[in-house]
Amino acid sequence: MSKNSTDTGCIIVTNPRGQKYRRAGLTFAPGKNKLPASDINEQQLKTLSGDPHISVQTRQASTQPSSQSSLDDGRVGDAVAIEVDLAGIDESLHPIIAIMLEQRFAKKPTVDELEYQVPGEEDGQTITIKPTAEQRNAAWKVFSNAVKQGQSS
Repeated sequence: MSKNSTDTGCIIVTNPRGQKYRRAGLTFAPGKNKLPASDINEQQLKTLSGDPHISVQTRQASTQPSSQSSLDDGRVGDAVAIEVDLAGIDESLHPIIAIMLEQRFAKKPTVDELEYQVPGEEDGQTITIKPTAEQRNAAWKVFSNAVKQGQSS
């Protein structure tokens, strides 16, 4: 992939942190960040893919409709476009929603499935965060509404 590629796919970078994150010369907002594949060069993609703090997915543009149900594997299928506007959403829910977007849950996940890690204050330290049931429920409401909107478009 190069900057002048005619590839019409996209790169989706999911930032589960509740704050902006910079890597490979790019800044990622909390949650799902969708970028045209033509905007990312191979070195940037390699750097992003190797970063354990973010999730990177590459998607090729498809001109053929998917014959697989979006719930065949217990996940919302890739054919369903899920867009979430995080404006006005409690920032503590952003990483939880990002995990839901990445995993594309078809049913409400457990709080254990939504556990995530953030860097600690000391070098090399990580802190595991498990959301409360209340946070999970609020994030699920946002996510499931976005899925419904994606299925109807």
